[in-house]
Amino acid sequence: MHDFFEAWIFHGGYSDFVVDSVKSNFLTQGFHATIYIRQKLRGAPAFHQNVPLQLVVADPTFSQRDTLNITASGEYTTIEADLPFWAEMAYINPNYLLHLASVHQDTLLSNAGDYILDKAKMTVSLNQQLAAPVFLHVAHHWTAPDTLRYNPWGAQLSASRFWEVKGNFNPLYTGAQLRYDGSATGNYLDEDLVAADEQDMLLLYRETAADEWKKYDFYTLNGGSSSDKKGTFNLTQLFSGQYCFAKSDTAPTAVPAATAPAAGSVQVFPNPSTGLFRFESSAPLDKVVVFSVNGEYLEEQALSHNRQGSFELKRQTAGGIYLLRFYKGQQEVQTLSVRVW
Repeated sequence: MHDFFEAWIFHGGYSDFVVDSVKSNFLTQGFHATIYIRQKLRGAPAFHQNVPLQLVVADPTFSQRDTLNITASGEYTTIEADLPFWAEMAYINPNYLLHLASVHQDTLLSNAGDYILDKAKMTVSLNQQLAAPVFLHVAHHWTAPDTLRYNPWGAQLSASRFWEVKGNFNPLYTGAQLRYDGSATGNYLDEDLVAADEQDMLLLYRETAADEWKKYDFYTLNGGSSSDKKGTFNLTQLFSGQYCFAKSDTAPTAVPAATAPAAGSVQVFPNPSTGLFRFESSAPLDKVVVFSVNGEYLEEQALSHNRQGSFELKRQTAGGIYLLRFYKGQQEVQTLSVRVW
């Protein structure tokens, strides 16, 4: 009970838990997942210890999922779990058993139109009817986003909030709207960003916690009145990843030049695709083996000991998620998931 009283009785403020990444590996039977969790704070003097949490772990389609009971302590927590499916996405506190500094909403997208997610502070739009529903998870975190590691433009990020978006939706059919309001003072959400000139406002994006923030490419800014400090970012495409508000006199339109893939790493693009993919690798690759998300062997293709090239999933005509296991000789280099539309 000591940790509970220290965090919730003797001191004010809130904790917030964010899943930084999920890594999965094949086992002889099933899969092993490693989930990396980071704790953030809003108004609390120290990281909370021994916090009981529920953690949802899901496959890339969100059709298979499991809820784990875990305990998190300090800034970083790592969870290991054996699962019957390939885990790629995860999120915290699905049933709101704890009052944390984040609020999320889950919904199924199927009918064209607007989906107003009041709790998550986002309106999502679907521009066409879907043959089957797709899953969408949006979390609004009332904590500061990670800082810019590379910031030659002097951009100032929001000190109070950011969003996480996850799901198996198609960005080409999905848009969104985010509202900012800096008109109030006294520890309100956007008062630290919105100045007299709202054209300095930016929307930043990164796909994962390991990526650098950059200016999002698919939005328009509607500032409305030039003096009311209120407006909207209208996103023409919505991708899975993290979003945050920022301001800068010089818009950050690029990040440092890309470096070669790290040792043992493979990059596959575009993802999603219609079935034709390109790859770049730090090591020469001899073949790629294709599996379903349940681990069922489907096909393999020779890559001719190349560090870059292309391949096509010829037998996977149906849309869905597939696992690609790359080999150098008989040694596995990396396993990645891709989506085929």
